[in-house]
Amino acid sequence: MNSYQLSVINKKIFIIFLIMLSFSGCKKSVEEQDEIAKINFEKAQALFKLEDETGRLIVDLEENLKQKEKWLKAYKEYNKILEECPDSKYVLNCMECMIKIKQRYGSYKEYVPLYKQIIKNFPESPYAKEGKDVLDKISVRLMISADDYAYRKQYNWAEEEYKNVLFVNPELVEVNYKLALVYEHMGLYKLAKSELQKADKLPESHYTLGLSYYSQMKWDKAIEEFEKAINIKQNYSPAYMNLALVYEKINEKDKAKEFWRKYLEQAAKDPNEGKWIPTAEEHLK
Repeated sequence: MNSYQLSVINKKIFIIFLIMLSFSGCKKSVEEQDEIAKINFEKAQALFKLEDETGRLIVDLEENLKQKEKWLKAYKEYNKILEECPDSKYVLNCMECMIKIKQRYGSYKEYVPLYKQIIKNFPESPYAKEGKDVLDKISVRLMISADDYAYRKQYNWAEEEYKNVLFVNPELVEVNYKLALVYEHMGLYKLAKSELQKADKLPESHYTLGLSYYSQMKWDKAIEEFEKAINIKQNYSPAYMNLALVYEKINEKDKAKEFWRKYLEQAAKDPNEGKWIPTAEEHLK
């Protein structure tokens, strides 16, 4: 066996060793990750520049196109560090740079997840505070747009924008409620019910579900939802009025009068409910 054949065999053995190592689940130490990350980070930083060689900001179109190409290559290098060296000390810096690249050459849907990772994994860093502020601003902008579409009855566009708000901030349950109303206008009642259930911390959500059950003559379920609305917000007068109406439907007149009185008590404190006060008084005669 000559030296060339030995060399080929050694290479094959080395490849087999690497494959076995990858399947063994061995994880690199933090020190090893830092060493690897450092090399890739420096490589990426060489590509990620805001200025040209003279220190001048890049504004020329042709230069911008060249810069974009370099930045996107840098993005891949930063992302490689996140994937291969997740415990490295370079992770936060990588995400910061990746955000800047996508803010310039991407969309909010590409950098919002990075901000979320920073907020979750590095809550004390200044980038976490910056991330919260940015997410709030994006949510407000999208909400204004969605509300405008809904007001103009452009429900398909409103649906898309409300979903975008939830992508940025899934904790905004009032958006689930607004999305439910959009689905009701679109005749998508199952989707509307699903969104209302997600917004179960809002009295309006249970009230709307109650109205749905009322229209279906499912009196027990309607009562349950109206009561849930009141449990969340005791002065929620529309729920009292509809409870009174339900009890009238099932011929429980004493119960109905009890809730008409409670409605009047709450409505007296709410100027928006004034128009229904004569109706309640009429039912109590």
